[in-house]
This record gives sequence, C-alpha cells and structure tokens, in this order.
Amino acid sequence: MKATAAEMVYGEPLRLPGEFLSTSTDDGADTADFVVDLRQQIRRIRPINANHHGERPSFVFKELDTSSFVFVRHEGPKLGLQKPYDGPYEVLRRDPNHFTIKINDKETTVTINRLKPAYIIDILENKEHEHPVENEANDQAIFPETRKTRSARKVHFPKKYLTMIS
Repeated sequence: MKATAAEMVYGEPLRLPGEFLSTSTDDGADTADFVVDLRQQIRRIRPINANHHGERPSFVFKELDTSSFVFVRHEGPKLGLQKPYDGPYEVLRRDPNHFTIKINDKETTVTINRLKPAYIIDILENKEHEHPVENEANDQAIFPETRKTRSARKVHFPKKYLTMIS
C-alpha cells in the first residue's frame, strides 16, 4: 500500500512544523521512500537478551569451614520483630553445599546459603578452672560492692557483675 497509518486515517500525510514553512510541493515521493526505509529499519531490529533481576548471588561466610556453631536464617515472610536468624546450633557434619546440624536433638540438613557462623565465648569453661573460694576473697578486695565513678558518685554493683567489670 505504501501508505502510513496517518495517511489512511486522514487521507493525506501529516504536516510537521517545518513543512509549514517549506515552499516545495514535491514531498510525496520523499515521504514514500522514507516510509519504505523506516519499515526496513524496523524489520532489522532484534530484541536483546533480558536480564534476570530475580536471581541473586548467594554470600557464603569463609568462617563456616571452622565454626562449630551456626545460626540458621529464616526463609519466607517475616513477622514483625522476628529475628532473622535462629540458633546457635551445633554443626555435626559438613558437605560442600550443606551442613548437618543439631536442632532440638534432631539432625537437620541445611544449605550453606542459609547459615551464618556463630562466635561463642565459653565463659563457663574459664570459670571451672578458677577456685571459687579464692576468687570471692580477691573480688571483695579488688572490687568492693560500692565503687566511686570519676564524678565522685557511689555506684553499687551486684556480685555477679563484678567479675565482668575486670
């Protein structure tokens, strides 16, 4: 047909603002060539490959190889004020893509994408090696229950917190 949609609707080609000032009347041949060239250019256009925005690369902690306890991330929707991780849980076995951990006295297999290493300081182990009778006497001498701050205020600490201050 060699006609644009505007020509078929309005019966004549659309005029652009520059054409109002032009004095030449032989624009019909140029328009037909332009339409043919435009159609050829549109046929050459090919879609590009789409990006996959939904796939995220997973982060794996390097310390998972050596940690004896791990936290497990919640999957799915979260409730308000819900912790993002549960745990710490003991690691029983390690495989390249998943760990077997002990949850509620049951062995559970979890992928490494959901795990985070737990850094646990075993305070109870250190306390067992100390002599409780000697420590109480030393605590009273070094850390009295009432202490003064830099501003000369008197502060009272419970006995159970006195060892943590040192």
